[in-house]
This record gives sequence, C-alpha cells and structure tokens, in this order.
Amino acid sequence: MIYVSYYQSIIGLIEVSAYIHGIFSVTIVDKKEKNVESNSITEDCVKQLDEYFSGIRKEFDIPLTIYGTDFQMDVWNEIMSVPYGKTASYKDIAIRIGRDKACRAVGTALNKNPILVIMPCHRIIGSSGGVKGFKHGMGIRKKLIEIENKLV
Repeated sequence: MIYVSYYQSIIGLIEVSAYIHGIFSVTIVDKKEKNVESNSITEDCVKQLDEYFSGIRKEFDIPLTIYGTDFQMDVWNEIMSVPYGKTASYKDIAIRIGRDKACRAVGTALNKNPILVIMPCHRIIGSSGGVKGFKHGMGIRKKLIEIENKLV
C-alpha cells in the first residue's frame, strides 16, 4: 500500500509518498491525485515540512524508506550531514565518501534523490560557490538556500 499526502509550499505543491514504514518520495507535482489515502507518516512529514518552511524546523525526524545503488546511498547519507543553512560542494561530498574524483557522479546521484528538502541536495553547490543544475529547477534550489540563509 502506498500512502500520499500533499503540502502547498512556497516552492509549489509537494507530494509526500510513503510505504507503511517510511517516506520514499517527496517531490513537486502539478496537481493532487484523486482517491489517495494518507497515513500518520505522510501526515507527520507534511507537518514537519510546514515547520521547515515556517522557519521553525531545521532538522527532520521522519522515517525514510529509500533505495538506490551503493554509491547513491553513500552520497544521500552524506548530504544528510550538511547542516541547515550551510552548503558543501560536489567535491566535498566526493571526498567525504572516499571517491575524490567522483564529483560528476555525485551530481548524478543527487539528481536521482527521491526526497526533496529532507535529503538536502539543494545544499550541494559547485566548488566555485555557484549553484549548478537542479532537477526541480534552479529557482527552487535558490529559494531553498535563501530560506535557510535567512533563518540561520
């Protein structure tokens, strides 16, 4: 069974999807699906997203059920350690996971990140300090970084 909740945020309509044990997707969608059922995990995630966008929450405490390659999992786990309001570069992440030359592969793994905001790929930037591509659009990435920088 898949459970779904929605949250209308300042960056768009966010769909939160979960299995019984944890969130597997947080993404921006154009519209709500009909006939969906939420559960306590998706509802708690929506509450935490609201607290995040309101400037109250800086860390999420929600169970995740994510799957990826070993490399993707290493990257996703590492980005979870980048603090609210801070950034790290693709190279920083590559070095931290012991793959110094894998900067582009880190970017590819981030593009496959299924959990927007909670797994903060928006905090990962280019070595020059500039923001690079983002699957949800550069405007959303900049907005998320802006929100966090204002509230640090």
